[in-house]
Amino acid sequence: MQAPDWRGKKTKAIFLTILAGVLWGTSFPAIKIGLNYVNPYTFVFLRFLLASALMFVIMLSTKKLTYPTKQKKLILFLGVTNGAAYLSQYVGMTSTSAAEAALFVNLSAVWVALLSPRLQGETLGRRKILGVLAALTGVVFVTTNLDFSMLSRGQLIGDLLLIASGVIWAFFIIYNKNLVMTSNGVLQSLTWILPLTLLPMVPFVFSSAGQIPALPAQA
Repeated sequence: MQAPDWRGKKTKAIFLTILAGVLWGTSFPAIKIGLNYVNPYTFVFLRFLLASALMFVIMLSTKKLTYPTKQKKLILFLGVTNGAAYLSQYVGMTSTSAAEAALFVNLSAVWVALLSPRLQGETLGRRKILGVLAALTGVVFVTTNLDFSMLSRGQLIGDLLLIASGVIWAFFIIYNKNLVMTSNGVLQSLTWILPLTLLPMVPFVFSSAGQIPALPAQA
């Protein structure tokens, strides 16, 4: 019997993860452009409303839509967590650049490295510690440009919201791994996570729902 090719699987997993990061990175400039036409609450709500509808259409057309009853609490947690993180990101991006937003949000990798030993029992080796310190040092340079007087300006609130979204996503990433490892169908679980992502946005979007019919074509 041939031994499983674990090295090949790991290489493929790393490649797909990097590809996901590249694709995710393209969303930041698009979000920044979109915020010129629509407020962050309406924007993020419409994004996931469309995504949810598309996923349900795809899964229904392929007859693969099932409800994962064994992971329903975990799926609810992941949906609400995902929604809170995206809400923080969109609001934060109204007062900072797309490049800074991408950096702060993707610090989630740092928070995952710090939280996963406690939450998942993973090891935090010397390389991870050095990586965390380097990343945090980079954030200080990018955020302040060593001009610490800017900490009293309005942009700081946006930066803090973006950093908070990265922290929230760290919990999403850590517990999403549990879902991936135990779920029989990742796409089925994602199909239910997407509409649940809308839950934290609902209270905010009601106050701006009147803007939707008036959105220009560019939006």
